[in-house]
Amino acid sequence: MSRYATRLAAVGLALAAGLAGPARAHDGARLYVQRCAQCHSTERMGALVQRLGTDDAVRQRLAVLLPRHHAPDDADRDAIIQYVLTLRPAP
Repeated sequence: MSRYATRLAAVGLALAAGLAGPARAHDGARLYVQRCAQCHSTERMGALVQRLGTDDAVRQRLAVLLPRHHAPDDADRDAIIQYVLTLRPAP
């Protein structure tokens, strides 16, 4: 199992176990699984983040591209972007 699949499975287990309650409202991993992963796998997103360049470049690009229906709240949007940055493959 790839590192990305393992990470996604761990997040899924946390959601299933009810560990992602209201206290974690801006949890980027949880939000990504709920709102993005069905179309944008973590592996695919990790490769995209690698191609986009620096963390700042990724933040700027995703701030424009991340649909408002996925993250209408700015804090949710920031949390998802921060999580996506963790998907960058190790050098």
